[in-house]
Amino acid sequence: MSDNHQLSGEAKRAIASVDRCLEILLMLAGNRVGLRLAEVANKLGSDRTNAQRILSTMEERGFVFRDEVSSRYKLTFLVTSLGFRHLEAAGVSEWAQPTLDNLASATRELVRLAAGERDKLRWIACAQGADDTLIVDPVQGKEVPLHATANGKAWLAQFQDEDAIKLVLRQGFHARTPKTITSVDALREELRLVRERGYGTADEEADLGVVAVSVVIVRENRPLGTISVAAPTTRATVKTLEQFVPLVRKAATVLADTWGPYVDTLIPNPVTETVIRSR
Repeated sequence: MSDNHQLSGEAKRAIASVDRCLEILLMLAGNRVGLRLAEVANKLGSDRTNAQRILSTMEERGFVFRDEVSSRYKLTFLVTSLGFRHLEAAGVSEWAQPTLDNLASATRELVRLAAGERDKLRWIACAQGADDTLIVDPVQGKEVPLHATANGKAWLAQFQDEDAIKLVLRQGFHARTPKTITSVDALREELRLVRERGYGTADEEADLGVVAVSVVIVRENRPLGTISVAAPTTRATVKTLEQFVPLVRKAATVLADTWGPYVDTLIPNPVTETVIRSR
């Protein structure tokens, strides 16, 4: 009996260590300056000894490194390479990139693809249509802000209002710009409009100076992801981008027909079927 209790205790400690390791990955992701040991321990709600043990293991495995000058821990590019390997396994370059490139060429604007992950939407690929513009897309791999982006709104509109609101509250219902929707009533009205016109829009709601339109990618009444066209306000408005909606819809149809089987498995049927709106 005591051995079973001991094994149970060891298992719990192991799970806690894994959870803290994953939490460290999340807190360091996108953090340019890194974090000191004390900061990591504080964010984990752990003592410095335990945090040091986890960080040392992660450093040995090549996931983090400690800057000798600042004594701050930062992620290595191993994490980045894992993301690229994951996308490669999903076959995005094979089944999605040609369609994104064609749409970007036709619109001469930034095209983004997002894929659903249970209760989240995540950016997974993009294409830039402006020949003379060099772009480094900083959102790749990140969660899509559901209430503030054209993609997020197009995605939310596929679900019942109550379920859509739960997804937003779970992610964080906060203002990203002065134009961001931050009330439940305003979100309900926005989703009504999205369903009525069949596409989502964003007017400097996620980022100042950026407007976008988006269409959801649906196959057999099942939302798989979204595709959007975005542009700077220096040369576009939501109204001018709306002329591209037919092209975005056509691209969404192609992607729905060719959606990669590996990515498809990230959206389990039982999850979406419980919340998708009846059409």
